[in-house]
Amino acid sequence: MQQDQPRMRCRHCNAPWALEWEYCPECHRNYGGAVYPEKQTARECADVDHLIAVITAAFHGVKLDGGTTIHEADLEGAYTEEHVRIAARKKDPETEWTAVPDWKIERFSAALSFLDSKGWRFYIPAYMIWTLKNWRTCDSLTADWVIWGFEPLEGSSWSISRYGVLSTQQAEAVYQFLRFFCEYSGESEPENAIRAYWHQFAPNKS
Repeated sequence: MQQDQPRMRCRHCNAPWALEWEYCPECHRNYGGAVYPEKQTARECADVDHLIAVITAAFHGVKLDGGTTIHEADLEGAYTEEHVRIAARKKDPETEWTAVPDWKIERFSAALSFLDSKGWRFYIPAYMIWTLKNWRTCDSLTADWVIWGFEPLEGSSWSISRYGVLSTQQAEAVYQFLRFFCEYSGESEPENAIRAYWHQFAPNKS
């Protein structure tokens, strides 16, 4: 009789886990990790801490205000009956963006594209802070989706109208977030986003 294949275990909670591309059934983390600050230099960690404080202050008190939730956004285009949407919304009871759990941010990476303006304003600080902490060590595409989402879609006013719901202080926090990735990631996307829109929120230099 052939023995069952040995199961892997979650590196976070040690729960049995069958397939590495799935999410842990116990703690909902992916196999990639999200261990902070495993690979960051002291300077980068200090910059991360500073930016987290900036983002937290800028988005303090922001409420969902009836906007789309993560589970609703994940269902976009996949339901026709209203009770399905209502059931999805009940899965997101958080009233403060600081209470949104990391596993939701990591798992629903593409949800940002389907949130309405109010939902996007509510969730974006949580997504930015998660990205700052985890972009180097986690296999999730969340960090990429966050940065891509700050580059306006060519020929469309949809992105600009969404960005317009942010206060000046919040937009300045986004600019600083993108500058961080210009310096540390070496990728072109954050620079493209700044050039296309966010440059106007750079700190004034005397």
